[in-house]
Amino acid sequence: MKKRGAIYLLVLFSSFLYSQNNKEQNQFKIEREANFITDTNWTWSDVLNEVIITGQLKEVRAENAVHDIKIITSEIIESGLFSDLSQLLIFDNNIKISNDNILGPALSFQGLSGQNVKILIDGVSVIGRLNGNIDISQVNLNNIERIEIVEGPLSVDLGSDALAGTINIITKKKFKDSWTSIINNYYETVGKYNNDIFLNYQRNNHSFSNQFRRDFFSGWSEDDSFNLLPTSQLADAKRFKKWKPKEKIYNKSQYRLEKEKIHIRNYAEYFYEKITNRGLPREPYFNSAFDDYYHTYRLNFGSDIEFFKDEYKIQSLFAYNKYKRIKNTFYKDLTNLQQVLVEDNALQDTTQFNMLMFKVLSYSQYNNIDYQIGVNITNQDSKGDRIKSGYQYQTDYALFSNLEINIFDRLKLRPGFRIIYNNKYSAPLIPSLNFLYQYDEGLQKDAAITLRGSYAKGFRAPSLKELFLYFVDINHNIIGNPDLLAEKGDNFRLSTSYIIKKQDYKYNSKLSLFYNDIKNKISLNSINDEYSYFNIDRYKTLGLTVDMSLSNNIFSFNTSTSYIGRYNDLPSTLSHPKFNYSLDYNISFLININPTLKLLSFYKYNGSSSAFSMSEDNQIVESMNDAYSLLDLSLSKKLISNKLIINIGAKNIFNVTDINILQNNAVHSNSSNTMSVGYGRTFFSSIKFML
Repeated sequence: MKKRGAIYLLVLFSSFLYSQNNKEQNQFKIEREANFITDTNWTWSDVLNEVIITGQLKEVRAENAVHDIKIITSEIIESGLFSDLSQLLIFDNNIKISNDNILGPALSFQGLSGQNVKILIDGVSVIGRLNGNIDISQVNLNNIERIEIVEGPLSVDLGSDALAGTINIITKKKFKDSWTSIINNYYETVGKYNNDIFLNYQRNNHSFSNQFRRDFFSGWSEDDSFNLLPTSQLADAKRFKKWKPKEKIYNKSQYRLEKEKIHIRNYAEYFYEKITNRGLPREPYFNSAFDDYYHTYRLNFGSDIEFFKDEYKIQSLFAYNKYKRIKNTFYKDLTNLQQVLVEDNALQDTTQFNMLMFKVLSYSQYNNIDYQIGVNITNQDSKGDRIKSGYQYQTDYALFSNLEINIFDRLKLRPGFRIIYNNKYSAPLIPSLNFLYQYDEGLQKDAAITLRGSYAKGFRAPSLKELFLYFVDINHNIIGNPDLLAEKGDNFRLSTSYIIKKQDYKYNSKLSLFYNDIKNKISLNSINDEYSYFNIDRYKTLGLTVDMSLSNNIFSFNTSTSYIGRYNDLPSTLSHPKFNYSLDYNISFLININPTLKLLSFYKYNGSSSAFSMSEDNQIVESMNDAYSLLDLSLSKKLISNKLIINIGAKNIFNVTDINILQNNAVHSNSSNTMSVGYGRTFFSSIKFML
C-alpha cells in the first residue's frame, strides 16, 4: 500500500521539476544577491515583524506585544501537510493532542486540559464542547491568513475558558485583484479526498466571497489494502474501522466594506459532518450489526464593524452560533443492507447549543497611555433529552478594561480587570498585570533583550452540561450540579528573549517559565452510585520552555524544548511524587531550493508521561504513556507564474499507530492498553489553482 502510494505521488510531481530547474536557479541567484527574502520569516516561536491582534489594544508587532504569542503563517498552513487544525497543532511543543475517533481530537495546553483553552475564529468563540473539548478537526484551514496562539490567560479580554491559552484563527479578508478564484484538490493514501473552491469579487471598497469545501475520509484499519479511489466493501468483519469514516461539508459567504474610517464585515457559515461507526457482525450467524451515525451541524452568522478616527477606534462584534449533534443507532441486516432505528432512548441522542454574543470595544490614546474599555454580553442555551427540563440557558454580562502605559520607550505596563455578572453562578473579579521591558544598550548593533512577565487570574465557568445534565437510564445515573462555582486559576509567567535582526539573517532565542494553580476544579465523582460534578479538586502545572529560531534568505530553522510538570492530586500522606514531568521537543525547517521550490519538515518528540490515581481498593496506581516521535515532510512547487502550486509529501514517516499505556501498582499485576496516535505512514499530493 505505502510503496504504490509513494510511486503514484512521485510520478505525478517529478515531470514538473527538470524542465524549469536551470532557469529558476539562475533567477534565484540574482534575487538572492539583490535582496533578503522575507517570506521565509516563520517560526513556531515568536515571528519577528509579524503584526498581531489577539489580546492587544491595537495592531502591534509580535516583538512589541506584552504577551508571549506564537504565530503560524499562511506559508505553513498552505504547505499541504495539514488538512485541519488538529494536524497542525500536534507539532506545537506546548500542546498535546489525544485522539478519540468519535468525539474528535482533544488538546491540552501547558499541561491544562482543552476545556481551559479558548478557540476563536476572527475573535468569535467556537462552541460545541463534548467532554470539555472542541473538536478541532472540524476547523477548516483553507483561506487562513495566520493563527495566533497566546500563552497564558486572556480571561480579562475573553472571559471563560481562556485560562491556559487562546488560539485565534485569522481568516484572509483582503485580495489584490478584482476577481480571485482558488481551487484546491487534496489526496492522501489513507483514503482522504478533499476538494475546495474559493471565489472573491472586489470592486472599489466592496468585496464578496464564497468558499465551498468537501472532505471525505473512507476510514482506516491496520489490515486495509491500498485503493486509489473509494471502493464498496463487503459486509464482513472488515466493515468495522478503527478510524471512522467521515464526510465534511463547509460553506462560508462573506461581504466586506472597507473605507478610510469604517470597515464592515458580514458573514454566514455552514458546516456539516457525518461520522459512520459500523459495528462488527454479530454472532452466531454474523448476518447483522449495530451501526452508529453521528451528525454534526454548525451554523454561524456574524457582523464585525470598526470605526476609525485619528487615534480613536470603536469595534463592535455580533455573532450567533448554533451547534447541533445527533447520534442514531440502527440495527442493520447484512444480507440485504436494510436498517431500522433501534427503539432504545439510551442509544439515541440529540444535543444542541446556541450562543448569542455582542461585544463593543473602545480604544483611545492619551500621551503615553493606551486604554481600552469593553462590554461583552453572551447568552448560551442548551436543548436535549439529557438536559434537565429539556432546556437551560445562562447569560453573562461583563465589563472589562485594559491600560497600556509606555515608560521611557523601554517599559510597558498593562494592568486590566474584568467584572462579570452571570445569572447561574457566582463569577470572580478577574485582574491581570503584564509588563514588557526592552533593552539594547551595550549590545551589538541590531540586537535587543526583551523581558516579559505577567500575573493573571483566569477562570472557567461551569458549562451547561455540568450544571444541568440529567442522564439517567438502566446504565447511567449522572446528574448536573447547579451550585457549582467557577474554576479560578492564578497564572505566573516570565520569559526573556535575545533578538538579532540583521540585513541577511534573523535570530531569536527565548527562555520561558510558567506556573498555574487552579482552585475549585470541577470533576465528575460518585456518591452512592450517583455521579455528579463537584468543586473538589486542585490542579497545578509548571514548566520551562526554550525556543530558538534562525532564518536567512535560504532557510528558516526552529527548535523548541519544553519540560512540563503536572500535579498529582492525591493525599500528601501517601508516598508519590507531587508532580509528573514530561520532556518534549520539536524541530522544523524550511529550505528555499529556488524561488518556486520549497522543502518543509516538521519533527516532534512526545516524551513519556505518567500519572497517579487511587484504585477502588485504595492502592496507588501509576499509568505510563510511551514516548513517540512524529515526522512530516512536504515539497512545494510553484508553476505558471505562481498560479499553480503543487505539494507532495509524507506524513507520520515513522509509521506510529498506537502507543502503550501501562498501569501498575504494588499489589496487582501490570495491565496494558493502547491509545491511538495515527493511521500510520501516508503520502499525499495537493494541487492549488489560483486564477
